[in-house]
Amino acid sequence: MANLSLSSTSSTPDNNNLGDNIWYNKGTISAATDKSGQTFNFGNNSASYDLSVELQINIPGLQYPKTVTVSGNFKKDHQGVVLDWGGAFKVQKVFQAAGLTGDLVDNRLTPETVQGLIGKEVAFINYKNTNGKFSTWNRFYPTNAPKEVIKKDFLKDRARLDKGGYTNNYDAGDSMPNQVGNDANVNEPWMNTGSTDNSQGSLSLGNGTKFMG
Repeated sequence: MANLSLSSTSSTPDNNNLGDNIWYNKGTISAATDKSGQTFNFGNNSASYDLSVELQINIPGLQYPKTVTVSGNFKKDHQGVVLDWGGAFKVQKVFQAAGLTGDLVDNRLTPETVQGLIGKEVAFINYKNTNGKFSTWNRFYPTNAPKEVIKKDFLKDRARLDKGGYTNNYDAGDSMPNQVGNDANVNEPWMNTGSTDNSQGSLSLGNGTKFMG
């Protein structure tokens, strides 16, 4: 397959608490590192990915940046030839969320493309996990993407995991995530009320025009 393209665009609503233990959040990327092909250890398991980018995101109200790694493998034929984005679409969505366009070179990210993420503001969500903590969903959106669309995409992704028998650590229950100490503050920055912005927009993914693939 020829070089794959990165494309972009936009839309935003109001309260950061989206209900069902899901919270809207946004921040500015302060560092981006290409981790493609590197091995990640997950307890007793390890894996490497065709595309992987580690992001550090500065979030208003937090002292330290949040680190999130987004990874995925291309769809390939039986000979290993890249056919399409496949699971690596999650990495493509990072660049779309940041409003960046461009091409992969030999199906790899270039240093210039990765560094172009720095200083870009993106939106994402946090959710309560089954361990009673907060997790960050590794899908990123433009900061003016409708919050209800992001939530809908998240719930659709969780339903896909359940249907496929994959691990789903989302807890939609009513109780709040466990806090450190009995007097800990349960008000995380993303739970606060945000500003309103009802502008609309769309993302380009080949011939697609929806926010998520």
